[in-house]
Order: sequence, then C-alpha cells, then structure tokens
Amino acid sequence: MKKISKTLIFTIVLCNVYTYANQICITFYSNRGNSRGHDVATKVRQVESYANWMDASLNEKASLFINHLKNKIKPGLRLVDLGAGTGNLGRYFAVNFPDITVTSVELSPDLIKIGKAQQGNQKIPNYLMEHGDITGSYLENKKEKSDIILMNSVLHEVSSFYHINPEIPENATAQRLGEIRRLLKRINQNLNPSGSLIFRDFVRPTNADRKVILKHLKSDQKEGFKFSDFANQFGFFKVPIKILTEPNQDPAYIYYETSLHSVFEYIFRKDHGFDWKAELNENYGFWDEKEMRTLLSEEGFRVTTIENQDPSWFINNFVKNKIEVLEADKTTVIAPHEYVRKVIVNAEKSAISEVRDVINEHIRRQGDLKESSYTFFQNVISSQNAIRIIKEILSSDDLLTAVAKRAIRHPLGFTKFILDNNWSDRFKGVPEWDLRLHVWDSSPGMSDFLSVENVLESLHAHRWNFISTVLTGSIENHKFLFRQPTENEMKLYERIIAKVPHANQKTLEEACGIEELLQIRGSSLIPETVDMTTLIQRRKQLLETLNISESELKFLSSIFEKYENWLDTTNNSPKESYRLAGYLIADAELSDGTNNVTIHKSNSTYFHGRSSAHRLAVDPRVHTATFLLVGPSKQEPGVLRRPFASHGNQEIQRSFMTVDQARETLKKLLISLSPND
Repeated sequence: MKKISKTLIFTIVLCNVYTYANQICITFYSNRGNSRGHDVATKVRQVESYANWMDASLNEKASLFINHLKNKIKPGLRLVDLGAGTGNLGRYFAVNFPDITVTSVELSPDLIKIGKAQQGNQKIPNYLMEHGDITGSYLENKKEKSDIILMNSVLHEVSSFYHINPEIPENATAQRLGEIRRLLKRINQNLNPSGSLIFRDFVRPTNADRKVILKHLKSDQKEGFKFSDFANQFGFFKVPIKILTEPNQDPAYIYYETSLHSVFEYIFRKDHGFDWKAELNENYGFWDEKEMRTLLSEEGFRVTTIENQDPSWFINNFVKNKIEVLEADKTTVIAPHEYVRKVIVNAEKSAISEVRDVINEHIRRQGDLKESSYTFFQNVISSQNAIRIIKEILSSDDLLTAVAKRAIRHPLGFTKFILDNNWSDRFKGVPEWDLRLHVWDSSPGMSDFLSVENVLESLHAHRWNFISTVLTGSIENHKFLFRQPTENEMKLYERIIAKVPHANQKTLEEACGIEELLQIRGSSLIPETVDMTTLIQRRKQLLETLNISESELKFLSSIFEKYENWLDTTNNSPKESYRLAGYLIADAELSDGTNNVTIHKSNSTYFHGRSSAHRLAVDPRVHTATFLLVGPSKQEPGVLRRPFASHGNQEIQRSFMTVDQARETLKKLLISLSPND
C-alpha cells in the first residue's frame, strides 16, 4: 500500500514597523505554502512630506473636533489622542484647555521626533507625548482610564496595515473589520463611565459596488497616476475598469466604466503623487455607515452624532471642472458629496458597556455569582440602569434588532429579553453570565379570572444563581427543595395515576393548578374579586370526576418529572428537545426552617441560589418586570414538568419576538418606569 504524504499548509502573518532615512516603512510578510513563497508589500512614506501634509490642515481639524468637545470639557478631564502623528492636535488642545490633561500616542519614532522639534522649548505642563502601538500592548497596559479618546484618520490605517496581508484573502472585509473590532473593544475598556470616543475617518458610499461612469479631465491625470494606473496597482480589490469610446464624448475627458467604490478610493489619492505607493496600500472604504454603526454598537458605544465633514474645499480644488461621476445610464450626475465623504463621529460609552465592565470584573474575581455579591450588585441592576439601557436599545435600530433576536415568549408566562452577555470569545477567562429583563404584561379582565397560568409559574429549578431587582409591580418567590421520591412514594404515584383515565389528564392538570392556588389563598397577589369558595367547589367536582382524594391530589401536586433539554438548531428552526430523566418531589418547606414564601416589592433586590427550586407568583392586574443578572451554569440542565400530562421525549418550538413586538414591550415598560419622561 502506497504511503500518502500530506503537507500541512498554514499561513503566518507578521508585521514589522521600522523607520529609516526620513521614511516610515511598514512591511508585511506572508508565507502561504510552497506554491506562493513570500509575498512582500511595503508601504513607504516620505515622513517629512507626510507630516507637513497632515499638519497643514491643523486648524480645520481642530475646529471640527472642538464642535464635539466643547460641551464635554471640564477641569481634570483626561483626553488621549491615538495615532497622533506629530502630536499637533493634542498640543493644540493642551494649550487651549490648560485645565485638562492631554496625551498624544504615536507608533512612529520619526513622527514623535518631528513633533518634539515642533514643540521646541515650549513648556506645556498638561501635555505628554508617548510612543505606543494602539493595536498592541499600549491600551492593554494603560492603567489610567480616559474621559475622551480622539482618533483622526486612524481607523482606516489600522484596517489597512495591522496584522493583515495586503494581498487580500477572500475574507478580507471580515478580517479587517475584526481588527477594528478589537481596537474598539480596547478603547471602550479604557474609557471611564460615560466617556466618549470621537473620531474622524472615511465612510464608503452607499451601494458602492454599483456601476458608474467616471468622466475625468485628461489634463488632470498626471502620468503614472491616472485612474488606469490606480486600477492596475490598487491592492485591496480588483478594480473594474473599461475605457469607453463613444462619438458623443467630450474629447477633453477620458470616460471610464467602473464602480462607485473605485471612484471613492481613487479620488482621495489621485493628487498624492509624492506618496502614491503608500496611498495605494490604504483601504479608505473599509466600512460603510451601517457597518460602522453596527460595530460601534456591538462594542459598547452609543452613537450620538455623525457629522459629514464639509467637502466644499476638497471638491473645489480637486473635483470641480475635473471630475464628473454619472450613473450607469450615462445621464444622471451623482452629487460629489456621495463619493467625497469623511465623517466626524461622536460615540459615548454605553450604559450596557459600563454595566458589562463591572460584571466582568466582579465575576472574574469571584468565579461565580454568590450571595455575598448581593449588596454589590444592588447598584448595578438598578432601576436607573434599566431605564438607561432600555433608552439606548430603543434609540438604536441595530441594538434593538439584536435584542429582539434573543427575546422569547417564555412558557412560564413572561417575555425574556437578554440585554447583554459574555458568551462570545471576546471575554475569555470570565465565567459566563447574562443580563436580562423579564416582563409580565398586565391583561384586561384578569381581575375576574384566575388560573395557575396567569398567576403562578410552574415550579422549576435553575442551574445558576441569580440576583434580581423588581422594577415594577411585585412578586412572590416560593422556594422549595427537591428530593428523590422513595420507593413507596413512587408506588403511590403509580397507583393514583392508574386510577385516572388517559382522557382525564387535562382535568388532572386543572385540579393540580387549583390546588396550588388554594395553597397561596392568602396572597396579596390574588385579586379580591376572585371567589375562593368557587375554586374550592370546582376542585371538589374535579376530584369526583377523577375518583381521587384531596390528599392524593396534594401528593400529585408535589411530584415532578425531570427532563434533560438541549437546543436543536437544524434547518434554522430552533427547537428545544427534552428527554425524561427521572422523578423529583418538591418539599414545601426549606430544610433550614426558613419561610419558603418571600414578597418582593418594586425596587427591591433579592438573591436566589441554584440549590433550591422556586416559582414566582405575579399579580395579573399589574405590569410587572424584573431586571436580573444570571451567573455561570454549574450543573446539568433540567426542566421540571407535571408527570401526568405526557411522557417521553418532547419538542417545543421557541416563540421568538419580532422587532416591533420587542419595541412595543420595551416602550410600555419604559413608560411604567419613568412616566414623566
């Protein structure tokens, strides 16, 4: 038998940044196996020309940022400018706002050297310039958090050069946005609560892949820097190009059939002849506005403003009478602001992100959500934070959509919203948790009707500890301990069940529900209009139909089947599957002798441990909601059911919410929590 040799092919991407001879040089190495050898792409900037180009527009950039900073500046504020170049922007703010501290962070030693030379002997006590790699260890090792972080035309550089092979793989977009995601995460972690990220950068045009006609004045196209040169040399995607020759064309122009994305990439670099090779290795259109909003939201930012930088100066100097862009019909002119677009974005650290940081840090240290954590988390899962988070969700379509996708109508009678969690790889090393809202909507007519479904949850156990704050309404928490039934108890159960015909199982379910309600007949959650005498009479009728005694009914009300469960997501149709795993008996009193019924009113917080089962009772007349933190799972999952309804394996289709349903439910809750807003 012939041996088959196998070659393990792998990719190593290394990025070295070094400087020499007044140049900034960033080189990428990629080994893609024997068939490709080494691919090397080098970005070389003429550092002094680059610095002069960037510094020339200082006043314009400063004024753009000041518009977003003026309402945030206060004594003692910490401002950090990441990817600061020569640091001129940071020095400007330090000089003009002496009551704040400013730090400029730059990777290139040459640009830092130029910046220090520009500062000369000028003493700026509230200013510091540091060397640091913002995609590496700088932010991870930074001890002091910031109030404001600035980035001026930095993100597209990060997307283009850090840890990425410039000969683009098929997953380039996801790979580059992943690098941006990692940086945004580090920035968020380095911001104080309510801190802000303010950045200026490019945004790809909407529907950028559509075919357009680029009409470009011949005299504006310098040899070696024409659109055709750009199309042949651009390193981030294959530029579609076709030179059109038609009788009615203006002979002073060249007409190119291409994409709007290509026009966008070319128009910003066509006059950068001194830095042409470097510019060809930059990817300006690394995201569009929707992708930008989504990434910021997912990484814990709330976008407050997106301001288009006025393109008039650029258009007047580099576009007007030189370039015209037409739709594919060759007659409709596309306005220049569609393909000449830079934005200033003001994004605040979100309430969800602030809460996430606190939870991660605490659970990382504790390893679990413990009863001793109760006092600490009272101020975290508070009504104030719930209101802030709900407002953030309702103000962001992306965030609302993400929350709605995780929301379900729970079989226990409430709507479950998972507001945030750390299930993704972004929080490795921290035991899992999730932050939830549970909402019971009040329903008309409930004051005159009572059933176990609209007052009492089914008795159940959790595999996690949780801490819960009642936001509105009130609940009763009924706690129980489970134990394995004895042999005699199982024989009694089988004897009682044998007396009940299969056709009467629904009747038995109703009887057990009434029995549970009668056990809590003194509860303030049961409407006064409900006639308990009528319930007792109904129970008597059901017992006669079932041919069992009152004591036998009480026994059946305490026994449960335990099911193992798992989620089956085959064919994008999530189902929960259950398999019978034994029987348990719920003892009505806890073994420590404490009262097993506790009432929790609005704004009260309580801890519930995984060691005891429970059920919640709610008033069906009142809009009720809880804000809860669920800790790590510590035991096998299990679901408890009445054993006489059905047996064996079962499947239940999850009931998900639409975005509109989620919006209306959250709006209604917000009105209950803050009626004066």
